[in-house]
Amino acid sequence: MIDLESVAVITGAGGTLGRAAAVSLSSAHTLVLLDVNEDAALATLAELPESSREHRAWSGDLASELPVREAFALAESIGPVKALVNAAGNTTGGSLHNLGFDEWNATMGSCLTTVFLCTQAAVRSMMRSGGGVICTLGSPHADRAVPGYPAYSAAKAGVAALTRHVAAEYGQFGIRSNIVTPGWTRAPHTESRLSPTDRQGLLDSTPVGRLNDPHDVAAAIAFLCSSEASQITGAELRVDGGADALTPSSLLRPQQRIKLGLLP
Repeated sequence: MIDLESVAVITGAGGTLGRAAAVSLSSAHTLVLLDVNEDAALATLAELPESSREHRAWSGDLASELPVREAFALAESIGPVKALVNAAGNTTGGSLHNLGFDEWNATMGSCLTTVFLCTQAAVRSMMRSGGGVICTLGSPHADRAVPGYPAYSAAKAGVAALTRHVAAEYGQFGIRSNIVTPGWTRAPHTESRLSPTDRQGLLDSTPVGRLNDPHDVAAAIAFLCSSEASQITGAELRVDGGADALTPSSLLRPQQRIKLGLLP
C-alpha cells in the first residue's frame, strides 16, 4: 500500500549541506537521500532524528538518466514528491588554458547535469501530484569570475538560469523553484584549507563577523520549502552574512583604504 505522505528528495545527501538540509526537513517530509557515495548517504540516514517516518537512502550516478529514473521511482512509491533539494556537486579547479575536456565534463556532469536530470524528474512528478518545491544550491561563482574555476562558474551560471526557467514555466502547475547561495560555510573539508590569515580575511569580508554554519544554510532551504514561502519563486536567497553586499573596496583593511584615498 502506498503511503501518501509528502516526500522530499535530497541529492548530495552525504555532503555537509545535504546532510544539514536532511535534518531540517526530516520532520516535515519522508526523505529519500541520494548520493553517489552509499556510505555517506547511510551516514546521513543514521543521523536523522528518530521518527515514525521511514526515510530511505539510495546511491547512484545522478548524472545519468537511468539511475535518476530509478531514484524517483523509489520516491514516488512512498508518496508524492513535494520537495527536491539539489545539493550534489563537485568541482575541479584549473585555469581555462590548462583545463582538460574530461575535467570540464566531470564538473558539468556533477554540478549541472545532475541538477537538470533531477529537476526534470521532479517537475514531471510534481505536475502529476499538484505541485511542489525545488531548492537548488547556487554559488557566488555564477555571476562573478573566480580565477581557476571556469567550469564551475559556467555550471553554476547554468543552474541559476535553469532555476529561473522552471519558476517561469511551471509556476502554473504549482511548482516553485529557488536558489540558496551560501557564503563560505564551515565544514571539515573547508576548515582544513584555511590558514589563520585566510580565516581572518573571510571574517573581515563578512559584516556579521562569523562564517556560516551548515544549519544557517539548511534553515534557508527549509524556509523556501515551506508554505511560508508560497509566494517566492525564481528567487535567489544569499546566506553569506552580508558578504555579497560589500563593495570591493570595503574588503580592504582600513590601512589599505586610507592609503588608496577611500577613507578620510
